[in-house]
Amino acid sequence: MSSRPSRGTARLAAILDALPDGLLLVNCNGTVVNANAIALEMFETPGTALVGRGLLDLLPEFDSKLIPGSMRRPEAADEQGRTKPTRMTARRTDGHEYPVEV
Repeated sequence: MSSRPSRGTARLAAILDALPDGLLLVNCNGTVVNANAIALEMFETPGTALVGRGLLDLLPEFDSKLIPGSMRRPEAADEQGRTKPTRMTARRTDGHEYPVEV
């Protein structure tokens, strides 16, 4: 088995790292499975250190019911169907907290 990332994995990393915002990919158990470069900077975490972390460790206030896009709640959308970000607190691995929009 090769330790090199597959082309698909490399392509996904390139797409995620091209985004202007921090992005955490989380599985159905609430575990981070991937994070882009901006998220790593925001959490002041090197490499893949966020992978395997629980979402609630990083976003202690997170509740999917509060995130309009995650539940596709029509009442949370504006006239054009866009949802507004939800403000909450993020926590770095050193315990420092800072405001984010989700």
